Amino acid sequence: MLKNYILIAMRHLLRQRGYGIINIAGLAIGIACFILVGMFVWDELSYDAFHEHADRIYRITLDARLKDEEFLTAKSSGPLAQCLKSEIPGVEAAGRLRVIGD
Repeated sequence: MLKNYILIAMRHLLRQRGYGIINIAGLAIGIACFILVGMFVWDELSYDAFHEHADRIYRITLDARLKDEEFLTAKSSGPLAQCLKSEIPGVEAAGRLRVIGD
């Protein structure tokens, strides 16, 4: 039965080549986009997931506007880690990351 379906599909594709190429190309592009979006989502959801308590890790970001410039960055002031630890009771530990040469 499956062999018969494949034979009929091949005959149809050979008879209407343009329509078949458009359909196969559209399917290939759709599958490729699905795979790329899936890989992106997988990467975003697995970020820092190797830590033992990954669900309890947060990242502080800065969203500021100075005159006409907008700043979206993960950089913050130096004493922020100590301030968060002392002011917010739910913070167990705080750390800073410094990138040299940035």
